[in-house]
Amino acid sequence: MTQNDSEFVLYVNGKAWGLPGFTPQDIIPQAVCRFNGFAPQVRTGVDTEGSPTGQLPLLEFSQDTITPVGYPNILSLLRKHEKTIDVDSWLTQQQLIETDVFESFLDNELNLLLLYYFWYGKDNYQKAMTPLFGKFYGFPNGYLKAWIKHSQVVSVLSHLKLTNQQIVKEKVRKCFKLLSERLGTQSYFHGTKPSSLDAIVFGHIVIHLHSSVPNKLFQQILLKYPNLVQFCQNILKTYFADIILASPSLGNTPEFDATMIELSSEGIDEQEQEQLEEEEEKIQQEEVQEQQQQQSKRRIEDDDEEDEEQERKSKPIGDDDSFSSDDEGESKVIKKSKNISQKSLSSDEENGVSGDEAENKTISRKQSIIDDDD
Repeated sequence: MTQNDSEFVLYVNGKAWGLPGFTPQDIIPQAVCRFNGFAPQVRTGVDTEGSPTGQLPLLEFSQDTITPVGYPNILSLLRKHEKTIDVDSWLTQQQLIETDVFESFLDNELNLLLLYYFWYGKDNYQKAMTPLFGKFYGFPNGYLKAWIKHSQVVSVLSHLKLTNQQIVKEKVRKCFKLLSERLGTQSYFHGTKPSSLDAIVFGHIVIHLHSSVPNKLFQQILLKYPNLVQFCQNILKTYFADIILASPSLGNTPEFDATMIELSSEGIDEQEQEQLEEEEEKIQQEEVQEQQQQQSKRRIEDDDEEDEEQERKSKPIGDDDSFSSDDEGESKVIKKSKNISQKSLSSDEENGVSGDEAENKTISRKQSIIDDDD
């Protein structure tokens, strides 16, 4: 490293198998920094312990600027300091676009395949990842966290229908083949100098090459592409010499064993089939329960609406009839009273009765009619 950049602090998860991390997200930002002669403080923790925000990985700059979690945000911050940190500043616009495309592709494909590799098959989950988490978190927390992680991965992969061994193997081959063809005979993806694209590819495939897991299916597929293997080994020896010094086995290329691919496939299929059937049955039961709950809820809502409608219709009808009956009775009395009043006034006037006397007689008659009707 050529620069003293103690003002930058890079927080990542714990190390594993001699590698600087056990996920691509932890290895990629470290590779970018080393490619550019940039030496931040690297603090490894257990999960999110020690992280300023409780998330990993992230980069802290001068205790004032903290990146959002994830290596893309770390790369974005480093690129803004290109006067002192030469991250991709020499790439053309077309090369930057290609870097973004490959980054998206690897995150969407190899990331899921890595989850399958570590957490779906029982061999690697039980014999490699569970002890690793036990080392990180202690007993029993490590084993509980590993079981939770396994359950989450199985649920996600089942939902995505990414649980068939043959389909997974074909996807892995296509990914490695694409990367191999793009790299060709070059030392790095954009020529003779490593860029963030090289860091991204390295972070993803070095784990497949050197992780210590009992089922090495992905490793054996990767070994069929010698230029990718050489690409990884070259970066380790050039930019991670201290890592190799601590774990000399990383400097050696694993041996290819074609029979392991077939044996691994046969050994996992039965386990996968059994687990897949269990998960599918569980998902179907949950879906049936959810449908039953929704139907029950709809029936209750329909019954409530029907009761409200009946109540609304019945109550106003009774009230309107009673009011209507009273109004009609009162109307008849008033109408009859008016007719009699007019007749009485006319008759009295003809008989020579004065207006006041006639009016008094009319009022008396009205009251008599009302009393009779009552």
